[in-house]
Amino acid sequence: MKEKNIEALIHLFEEHDDWMKSKQILTYLNISPRTLRNYIQHINEYYNHLFIIESSSAGYRLKKRGNKETIQTENKPFENRMHFILQRLILADNGVDIFDLSDDLFVSVPTIEKELIECRKFIKSYDLYIERAKDYLFLKGKEIDKRKIMRVIYSKEYNTTFYNIIDLEKIFGYELHDFKKQLLQIIQSHDYDINEYTLGNIIYHIVVSIERMQDNQYVHYHVYPFKEKFISIKIVHEIKHLIESYFHVQLDENELYYLQALISSKATNTVEDTRNGTKSRYINLINQIIQKVNESYLISLDDEEFKTKFALHVQNMVIRASNNFSFENPLTQSIKSSSPLIYDLSVYIANLLSEELNIRLPEDEITYIALHVGSCLELKQKNNDSINVILICPAYNNLHQVILEKLERYFAHQLIITKVITRVDKELSMAQGDLIISTVPIPFDIEIKEVLINTFMDADDILKIQMQINKIKHEKKQQQIKQNLISLFDKRLFILSNEAFKNEFEVIRFITNKMTSLQLVKQNFAQDVIKRENLSSTAFNNIVAVPHSINMDALQTTIAVLIPKHPIQWGNASNIKIVSLIAMNYKERNIYRDIYDEYIKILSNPENVNKLAYSSSYEEFIDQLIDFIDQQTN
Repeated sequence: MKEKNIEALIHLFEEHDDWMKSKQILTYLNISPRTLRNYIQHINEYYNHLFIIESSSAGYRLKKRGNKETIQTENKPFENRMHFILQRLILADNGVDIFDLSDDLFVSVPTIEKELIECRKFIKSYDLYIERAKDYLFLKGKEIDKRKIMRVIYSKEYNTTFYNIIDLEKIFGYELHDFKKQLLQIIQSHDYDINEYTLGNIIYHIVVSIERMQDNQYVHYHVYPFKEKFISIKIVHEIKHLIESYFHVQLDENELYYLQALISSKATNTVEDTRNGTKSRYINLINQIIQKVNESYLISLDDEEFKTKFALHVQNMVIRASNNFSFENPLTQSIKSSSPLIYDLSVYIANLLSEELNIRLPEDEITYIALHVGSCLELKQKNNDSINVILICPAYNNLHQVILEKLERYFAHQLIITKVITRVDKELSMAQGDLIISTVPIPFDIEIKEVLINTFMDADDILKIQMQINKIKHEKKQQQIKQNLISLFDKRLFILSNEAFKNEFEVIRFITNKMTSLQLVKQNFAQDVIKRENLSSTAFNNIVAVPHSINMDALQTTIAVLIPKHPIQWGNASNIKIVSLIAMNYKERNIYRDIYDEYIKILSNPENVNKLAYSSSYEEFIDQLIDFIDQQTN
C-alpha cells in the first residue's frame, strides 16, 4: 500500500508540474499530513538522484535534478541522534526495536545504548522515562509531557520558535493562514486578545496536538490545581468546531479541557479583566514585589498601568505554569544580552512569584516579565541627571530671555541654566559648568564644551544642543561607571586557574570559598549564587559567565575574576573563558544598578573577552578593562 501511494504521489506531482497545496494531495491519496511528510521524506532519500520534492508556503512540487544541483528541503531527517530516537519513541506506542534504531541510524547497538543515556538525562525534567523490555524500548509518561518534548525537539531541529506560521507550514505541511485568521476572529469577537508571538505559539501547540490525535494519542486526565478564571466554554466550543472542521479530527472532553486551559493561559479579556475582580486577586502581591524591587534595586515600578497589566499577565502565567504549557519567547537571548539589568531584575521578580505562588517559571516566562518591566521603566524614565549650562547671549531686545524660554521648553528635564551672560569678557574664563550655549563666538579658549547657535535658535540648533547633551551625559556616566566598577575588583580574587572544573557549580563553590575565607561573604553565599543560577543561566554568548546571588547580602561588595586554562562547561554553554562572580552588599546596591548593564555589555562582546582572557596579571586585566570602558565613551 505504501509503495503504491508513493508511486501515485510521484505521478501526481509529474502530472501537475507546479506547486500543489497539501489539502489537494491529502484528498487525492486519502492520507494524513504526517503520512504525506513521511512519503516525501522517503522520496527525497531514495529518489534524490532523479528528483526531489520541494516544500514552501505555496505547498509541494517535484523538481528534477540537474547536474551538480543541490536543493534544500525542509523534509529532512533529524540531524541529532537523540532527537531522532526520542521522536521514534514518541510516535511508536508499541515500542521501538533497538536493532531497528541501529539500522536506521547506521550505528552499532552499543552506540544507541550510549545515546539512550543522553535521552534519559534530557527527558528527566519532563517527567518522562524510557523503559526497556528485552530489545524493545518504550517512552513512558503523560501525553501532555510527550507533546511538550515534541515541541522542544522540533524547535531545536529546525532552529525556530515557531511564533510565525510560515515555519509551521513548511515543517508540518498544513496551510495555516486562514486558520490563524479565523482563530483570532473567534477570540476577538468575545472581547479577548492575544499578541502575535503568543498566537503563533498557541497554533504550534494545536498543530502538535493534531499530530498526536491523528495517531490516536489523546490527553487522558488533566488536573488543574488553581482556581483562575478560564475563558467561557462557549468560546472553546467555537474553537473546537474550527479545529475539527479544518483538520478533520475529533476532540474529546479531556482535549477540550486542555484547549480551554491553553487559550485561557494567554488570552486577555479587554473588558472584564480591567475590573476590580481580576486585578485585586494579585494586586497585593504585586505591590509587595514593587516594594521589594525598590528596596533591593532602588528602581521604582510603582505605576498603575503597569500594576493592572502585570496582574493580568500573572493570572495567565499561573495557568500556564500549572498546566505545564511552554511558550517560547524569541526575544529571550536578545533581552538577556542587550538589557541585562532589566533581565536580572525580572529574574528577581520571577523568584518572588515562584516562592509565593509555588510555581516554576522557565527562562521564556522571565523574558515576558522583562517585557513588562522594560516597558514600565521606559515610560517612567526621566532625565534626572541634568547638566549645568551657561547661556551666552549679548543683551539686545531681551533676546537672551527668548532663548532661555526655548531652552526650558525643549530641554526642561535635561539641563539647568546656572548662569546667563550678556557680556563676553575675561570673567567668562572663570565660569564653571558642563556646557556653554552661545549666540556669539567665544574669543578665547575655555575648558568647557560649547555649542554655537543662531540668534533665534532654530531646529538645527536644537539638534546640535541635544547631541552635545547626550555626549556629555554619556561621558559623565562612563566616568562614574569606571570609578565604581574598577574600585570593586579585588586583586586577591583574580584567579588564573589550571583546575579542570566539571560544571558551573564547582566554579561557583571554588570562588565563593575564597570569598568566605577572606570574610567577604557569609557561609551560605554559595547556595544563594547557585539558586540564582538555577533560575536562569548567567552565561552570555557562550563565552563568559557572571554569576551572582539572588540577594544583595555580601559582607563587602567585590568582584572576583577567574580565567581558566581550558574553557568551562556552564549549563548549555561550553566555551566559557572568563567567570566574573559579583558579591554585592545591600548598602551599595545603587552601584550594582549603575554598573551591571555596562559591565555585561563589555563582557558580552566576544572580542573583548578573548583579549581579557589573555591577561597574565590582575594589572593587565584592569588596564584592558579600562580601555574598553574608554572606547565606549569615544
